[in-house]
Amino acid sequence: MEAASEAIDRAESALRGDKPQEAWGWAQVAYQISRRSFLMGEEGPWVTLKRSELREVLVRAHECLSEPSVWHTEPEYAVKHAKEAVAIEPFHETSYRLLMRAHATVGNRAEALRIYERCRRLFSEELGVPPSPQTEAVYLDILRS
Repeated sequence: MEAASEAIDRAESALRGDKPQEAWGWAQVAYQISRRSFLMGEEGPWVTLKRSELREVLVRAHECLSEPSVWHTEPEYAVKHAKEAVAIEPFHETSYRLLMRAHATVGNRAEALRIYERCRRLFSEELGVPPSPQTEAVYLDILRS
């Protein structure tokens, strides 16, 4: 658990430092650890908390694996990981932005716009709010392309 948290922190730091290869390596470590089952067959508040923490690390790992792939040579890989992040945590807006960018990068503009609409509808119906200005900006960039 601690190793996964440390790895994802390092991955995100590497992304901020514009070191995508380093980020990818640390994100792989976090991904491999956090996707494992945690104390199968056990229940209780502490176990639930730790599973929730690992789930968050897994979402962050998917995002860290997706982001450098969008801008480099593996946009299909970016789509795969961004999709997984959205499936795990449907209210994590950064995952939608990554998924939109990834689809646009592989030339699937219509799917990118459909993802935006899905995000907009979910946030509106479930939370009563529109997507953030950052998500709107990605949407508008895709519309203009």
